[in-house]
Amino acid sequence: MKNLLSLLVLVVACPSLDAQPKIADHTGATHRLYDGITAFVVNAEGKEFSVTLDVQDLNFYETGPREVLVKIYDPDGRTVVREVIPDDGITSGAYQQASAAFDHEAWYYVFCRAHGAPPMVRWSSFSEPKRLAAQAKRTFTYKVPAGKAGVYRVLLAGATDHYATLKVEPSLPYGIAGHPTFLHGHG
Repeated sequence: MKNLLSLLVLVVACPSLDAQPKIADHTGATHRLYDGITAFVVNAEGKEFSVTLDVQDLNFYETGPREVLVKIYDPDGRTVVREVIPDDGITSGAYQQASAAFDHEAWYYVFCRAHGAPPMVRWSSFSEPKRLAAQAKRTFTYKVPAGKAGVYRVLLAGATDHYATLKVEPSLPYGIAGHPTFLHGHG
């Protein structure tokens, strides 16, 4: 049984092993932050570039103000940008039980199914591109000056309700890692 479970995990994980770096384009890639993501931007020539973020807040699961931390590090680990994006001003909760993080949301879905009730909201419903397009967004642009060639890290830390669309211009390849969990969104 243990071997069968290991095989199942391997089969499910294999399609993601051939992941290719994202090449930035004008539409960007949208991710649900949960706790956060890090983009590893390859700047082989050390040229100036900019990072544009479209931040959307569902104002559904969380209560109280929810800021987004933006940090950009150069290849030596020095901070180039550090900004706290303030909450959008909507702090009252829409969800009856406050949810702390992705695991509380996942627990909720398991709890509902275990008791024979469908969840109120489908897991990926907020990530549907048309729904996201209708959601209010705030745009922030950060210029990174020319400097050392190498991999720059763009770190975003937020809450379960946050979505961020990341655009890097001029077009530089980058990869995304979730922390401490998985990635969720459309890109």
